[in-house]
Amino acid sequence: MVFQREEVQRVREKVENKDFTTKELGFIAGTFVFLIYLATYPFFGRLFADIIGFAYPAYKSFQALNYKVGGYEKRKSLLTYWVVLSVFYVFECISHTPEKVRYYYILRSIITLILYLPQTRGAEIIYNDIIRVVLKHNENSIDKAVKNISKNFKKEE
Repeated sequence: MVFQREEVQRVREKVENKDFTTKELGFIAGTFVFLIYLATYPFFGRLFADIIGFAYPAYKSFQALNYKVGGYEKRKSLLTYWVVLSVFYVFECISHTPEKVRYYYILRSIITLILYLPQTRGAEIIYNDIIRVVLKHNENSIDKAVKNISKNFKKEE
C-alpha cells in the first residue's frame, strides 16, 4: 500500500499536534493493550523486546558509522549502549531470569528503552557507575584469563 504525500503529512501533523478523535485514541489504546497482552507470552515478548533492543539502535549505529551522524558523542553513547546491553544479556543467560519472571519481557523492553533513550542516559549511568568500575578493578585478571585460554587453544591446534 502506497501512501500519498498529503496523507503522510496529515498523519504526521496529527501526531505532532496530538489531535486525535475519540475513535482514533480508542484504537491506539486498544492496540497498545493488545501488544502488552501479547508481550506476556514468551515468544511475542522476546520478539518485541529484541526489536526494541536491537532494531532501532542498530539502525542508528549504522547511520553513525556510515554518515558520521551525531559526531563523536553519538558514537560514544551508542557504543556504551551496546556494552551495557551485552552485559545485560550475558546476565540474562546466566541467571535464567526469563523462565522465572512472568512479565520479564515487558520489563526488559522498558529497561532497554531506559538504557537507549538519551533523555534517561541509562546506559551511560550503568556503564560509568557499575560496569566500568568492575572491569577496571578486574582488568588484569581478565586479560590473564583470556591470554591463558588463547594459549591453550593454540596448543590444541
